[in-house]
Amino acid sequence: MEDILDGAWDSVPAISISPVASPPSFIIMFPVDGGHHGVRLSVLENGKIDLDVDEQLKERASALIENVGIGVGIEFLKKEFTQN
Repeated sequence: MEDILDGAWDSVPAISISPVASPPSFIIMFPVDGGHHGVRLSVLENGKIDLDVDEQLKERASALIENVGIGVGIEFLKKEFTQN
């Protein structure tokens, strides 16, 4: 937190979000264990969020994204991918 407040952004690994046209979706890249992991997040016709992760993670991450926000959902996935 101190680094962020002091403006030392280099110490905070970046998350990148790239739009994809069809179906309406994003490719989200985030750091995991010194590398990067990518997840495709799509918005379905019924307004539900779909992620290309295991069903067990998909349900929980989708609910977090829908109810709390994408940042919380990605932090959850980072934690889960780090543990595996």
